[in-house]
Amino acid sequence: MQIIVIIGLFLHQVLQQDQSKRKHLIIAHSYGILYILQLLLLSLKWNNFFVYSYYQTFIITWTALGVNTFLIVLLLITLVENCFIKDIPQIDGKILLNQGSIIIWLIYYIIGLTIIPFFLLKEICQFYEKDTIQINIKIAGIAIVISIILYMILFLFFTNKVRKQLIIVLQLEHRQTQTEIRTPKSPQLESSKNKWSKLQIPILFIRVSASFYKLITRKTINEINNRNISSIPICSDVLRPDSLNFRQSPCLTMMKQMKSIPKDQDSCDICLICFENEPDIVLHPCNHGGICTICSENIMKTTKQCFLCRTDIKYTFKLNQKVGDILEVTDVQKV
Repeated sequence: MQIIVIIGLFLHQVLQQDQSKRKHLIIAHSYGILYILQLLLLSLKWNNFFVYSYYQTFIITWTALGVNTFLIVLLLITLVENCFIKDIPQIDGKILLNQGSIIIWLIYYIIGLTIIPFFLLKEICQFYEKDTIQINIKIAGIAIVISIILYMILFLFFTNKVRKQLIIVLQLEHRQTQTEIRTPKSPQLESSKNKWSKLQIPILFIRVSASFYKLITRKTINEINNRNISSIPICSDVLRPDSLNFRQSPCLTMMKQMKSIPKDQDSCDICLICFENEPDIVLHPCNHGGICTICSENIMKTTKQCFLCRTDIKYTFKLNQKVGDILEVTDVQKV
């Protein structure tokens, strides 16, 4: 009856858990059921319900030890392979101790899970069957207890010695990275990371084409303004618009050329990616631009490279003010 109740509880817990935890629950509850069955056989033997020997009574324990040994040997092969594939840190500055120490630790671990329980179970069966003299059984039992204590002490010392190497071989660092990836990032951290910062001294650009901006200085601006002023032809106020000299003057020619330029020809007021928003971003260090803030944020989330030349982006500049043909940048964002 107790076995039926435990099996029912086991199935209920397995169905309630996530799929990633089910295999661990199945293994744990399977060993629990085997343990209960073994106690049931022992109780039947002690109450003389059957006349089997203790070697036969412990059939479930013998089987569990055999299955454990087989699975552990398969696990040993995989872990030894990881010793030579993964980049294991050095032990005391010696490279040759890496793989050898891990393999010795694995063999030592297997001995504790197989050979020591095997001899312990053998002595228990001999004690109940009285196959040997009681003195020999007591000596063997004391020897097994002492060996278990020494094994645990040496095992803890050895494990602490090669702990860093075991984390890599047993792939524990992969589980840690998975938990870090699954942990959601705080939106406050993301917003602070992507926050625009103000520049104390504005950066000045001039738009050369629809997608390229040239960095300029105040000195360059003054030179351009002086050059434009000196290149403007002087038109006499005495000339009348209906006179022949005025019709042939350079001033009238320049006025006609300015009127003939379409308004949208040099405006370039559409984002080159989405073709919807107004462009206000310049990418550094390639100085390509002509895109809006939304498209630049999408680039930062994906490739972090310029959409034209594929150069790695270090900073993004936001164009805030426009003084004539000069574009002023006061906000900057680090990628």
